[in-house]
Amino acid sequence: MPEYYQSSGGYYYKVAGGKTKRTSKCDYEKAKTNVRVGDKVRIKIKRFGRYEDEEEGVVKNVLTGKRFHSRGKKVRLTNNIVGRVICVY
Repeated sequence: MPEYYQSSGGYYYKVAGGKTKRTSKCDYEKAKTNVRVGDKVRIKIKRFGRYEDEEEGVVKNVLTGKRFHSRGKKVRLTNNIVGRVICVY
């Protein structure tokens, strides 16, 4: 099991098998593939033709039908906000 620790700069590091890798506590690769109903996520909200705001919440519906999406799956949160997943906690 990898260990996480935080540096003074605010970055998280993952140590597994003697190798250290800078990472984040949220999983960016999971945002493109395995998003399920009930997951806590951060999404980007598209308004006026571009992504402007970020919101955190719990997934109510997964709107993307594909198994993988390069920009992140589109979801609806429990407060009915729709956006693309950028981070899964």
